[in-house]
Amino acid sequence: MSPAQYLELARTSLNVPMPRNAPSLRALHRSFSDTVPETSLAYFMQTPGDDVGALPMDRDFVAMLSAYRPTGGIARTSELNRLLNQHRPGSGASVSVRGLIDSGQLFGFEWRRTFWVPLFQFDLTHMSIKLTPRQVVAELASDFDGWALAVWFAQPNSWLHQRRPVDLLDWDLKRVLEAARTDRFIATG
Repeated sequence: MSPAQYLELARTSLNVPMPRNAPSLRALHRSFSDTVPETSLAYFMQTPGDDVGALPMDRDFVAMLSAYRPTGGIARTSELNRLLNQHRPGSGASVSVRGLIDSGQLFGFEWRRTFWVPLFQFDLTHMSIKLTPRQVVAELASDFDGWALAVWFAQPNSWLHQRRPVDLLDWDLKRVLEAARTDRFIATG
């Protein structure tokens, strides 16, 4: 069955309202996510039209804020620099979030000329960087930019039985890594 046939079948048999721009989001799950309910995070993470490179809109950013709230939220790099340096008093060395991003220890995304970092990448008690998110990012980073990575972690994933990768990182890293490899393969062909 072709994707167009599947989409038409989903429209008629499931009676699911289809967002106008739904095809542009499905780069990650082309063969499995041909319907996106308007209440899902994925609906709000769509780019306008078919331009995959379009910048996130306000509603996308609000959806991102909401999606990451249960796992610590997201923070501006300026706030995160202050937090990290407060947790390392007396070490003498200042920590730069930008340096951590450049070295691949963290990922983030830009929205309205401000760089944001999802806080699930940290043990919030000590503000130390967790290893598990880095392992998953290593699977995806060559083909996904920061925004795409943030969306990937936050949206339900068909390979994880509609659970969000961010929620399974500490409990089932092996399955999250397999989902990342599969989604990278699908996205890159």
